[in-house]
Amino acid sequence: MSLTLRFHNMDLSVCKLAPSAPIPVDILTWEFTVFLRTPDEVTLICPTTIAPIAVKVESGWIALELVGPFDFGQTGILMQVAKPLAASGVAIYALSTFNTDYVLVKADKRTLAQEALQKTGHRFIED
Repeated sequence: MSLTLRFHNMDLSVCKLAPSAPIPVDILTWEFTVFLRTPDEVTLICPTTIAPIAVKVESGWIALELVGPFDFGQTGILMQVAKPLAASGVAIYALSTFNTDYVLVKADKRTLAQEALQKTGHRFIED
């Protein structure tokens, strides 16, 4: 299955907050923000320019959109991207919305990721 993909040119950070951290409502108004609370931790993904200080932060990510929408019953969509990226040594951080999927890749791996995905028949459109 060939997918349409699009890189978004925004520097993103993955932040580890304390399990009791309050929801950063002001940050959540920005594009490409995700707040996930589990029983053990809180993760915030946000633009690097507004990442909180004094927390563990992994920066240098960019978003690769698997252009949807995709039906909830479709299977293997994420695997179509994850497998060739893994084979090329590109780590991912997977995210999903109601309509589509995204994978974060390190910005310095963008060219390698794009080449690997194009070799498997996926096409790219501009942001």
